[in-house]
Formats: sequence, C-alpha cells, structure tokens
Amino acid sequence: MPDTAGSDKDVQTSLRGIVRTARFNKQHRFWDLYGMLNADMLHLAWEGVKKSSAIADDDITVREYEADLERNLEGLAERLRQKRYRAKLIKRRYIKKENGKQRPLGIPSLEDKIVQKAVAMILEAIYEQDFLPCSYGYRPERGAKDAVSDLVFQFQFGVFGYIVEADIKGFFDNIDHEQLLAILEERVNDRSFLRLIRNIYLHTVLDEWFQAVVKPRMKGRAIMCRYADDWVCAFQYRDDARRFYDVLPKRLGRYNLEVEPTKTKIIRFSRFHPSKKRGRTFSFLGFEFYWYRDRNGIIRAQRRTAPSKPWAALR
Repeated sequence: MPDTAGSDKDVQTSLRGIVRTARFNKQHRFWDLYGMLNADMLHLAWEGVKKSSAIADDDITVREYEADLERNLEGLAERLRQKRYRAKLIKRRYIKKENGKQRPLGIPSLEDKIVQKAVAMILEAIYEQDFLPCSYGYRPERGAKDAVSDLVFQFQFGVFGYIVEADIKGFFDNIDHEQLLAILEERVNDRSFLRLIRNIYLHTVLDEWFQAVVKPRMKGRAIMCRYADDWVCAFQYRDDARRFYDVLPKRLGRYNLEVEPTKTKIIRFSRFHPSKKRGRTFSFLGFEFYWYRDRNGIIRAQRRTAPSKPWAALR
C-alpha cells in the first residue's frame, strides 16, 4: 500500500518513520515532535479517544463537540501551535480501596484527552522500540491477561522457587517529574513537547536495571513481570531473592520512591511445596497464584481470582 493517500496516511507515515529510526538507532534524540501535533494528528487521536470517559466542557457536550469536529480540532491545533493550550482542571472523584483508603479517579476534559492521546501515539512510536518484554501495562497488543498467562507458563516450565512480591508506596503521587524529564531527554530533544509529558518512568527505574544490572549478578535464573506499577519477580535461588529484596529499597530511593513494607516480602513458591495455604501463594493483577496436584498426580502452576476481589467489587 502506498503511504501518500490522504492526510491521515501522511501522519501514519511520519509515525512509521519514527518507529524505524527508534528501532535501529537507540541513541537517536528526536526533535520537532511538537510540530507533529497538527489537526491531522489530532483527528487521528480523536478516533482512538474513549469519549464516554471524558467531558467536553461545562457548556458543551461531547456530541456537540463532534458536530463541528473539524473546526474544533483546527482551533485546538492552533492553540497548540501558538503555545496557548492549557490543560483544564480534572474532575476528581474518590472510591474506596480494599485497605480502607481512598483511590482518586480523574476525569479529564475531552480536548485534554485528545492531546494526551496524540502525545501518547508519538511516544509509543519511540518507546515501543525500547520497552522490554517483561512490561505489559498500557501497551498495544498486550494486557493484564497476557501478563498472567505468561507468568503461569514461566512457572510451569521454569526453575523458579522464590517470589519477591513488592509494592511501591504511592507511586503516582511520588513521581519525581524532574527525573522523569531527564529520562525522556535521552530520547526526546524537544522542550515544547516535553512540557506536555507526565509519565514514562518505571521502564528505567525497574525494567532496564533488572535486565542490565540485577540478572547478570544472580547465580540462578530470574524474571520480572510488570504491569504499570504492579510487578513481581521470580528467582531460582533464595539467596538471589534475598539480595534483590535487600537492594530494592536503595534503587527506588534514588528516584524518590519507596516500597510499601506491608506488601513487600519473599515467598517460597515452588512445585516441591504445592499448597493453597497462606504463605505459599501470592496475588498479582487480581489473581492468586498457587501450585497444586491435579487428579493425575501432575503438579501444575495455577491461578484463580484473588479471594478479596469479589468482596471488594461488591463493596
């Protein structure tokens, strides 16, 4: 298929060019990304925005915005070009968490979601070439079910015996934006574009560090599985799990993060100790993982909905 059939095709061609450059040149720093936020890019972003999770404005509905879509997107693109675009205040609601605390939910305006989607499309073209296979959260063609299934496969056919189950305390409340921008500047050389950015962080804090620093120092095999700020690590040997457990707080501390002590621990998780009892299982992405012996006597890694989840949903 030719790449020159209409404005949307031009935008997609530009994104494909970014993909090629990012894939084959890991040191390349991209410039003039802000200039890509034109009406054509915003229109492409509009197609991917979930309209039901956004509000247009206090005096206009999403349907009314769509009725004059081209003019509205042209106006938004012009405000971006002239650096007059300002994000609106997010409508905030709170829901109860399992531990009794409250989780904040934010509902951004429709135009903010369009801009966020356009920025995400550009960043995705760059960082999908850098992200590691252990990362599953908010990536195309990947999701929580893939993470859970792959983790069970690794257990069933791997040699792992210990789990480090960890939780970052208030991750999204404690992101160091200055360090985040420093991470982004390794790939993005566009100040105007960087001002629109909020969150690519754990790829550097955890994934790259685990792959390049932790795994080469282990005596046995080790894997990480991460979905956004939820993640677990599996180790073949207890000493390796202990070394990682001890150094983890120091690593997070370098980025102004800290572990949640009540949710961070080492668990014996092995086919040689099949059990559903507490202390031999762990939870990840709403599932409880355990080993069991089936009717044929074969020991299998298994998962089921975490017991606390149905009750939390009902509450």
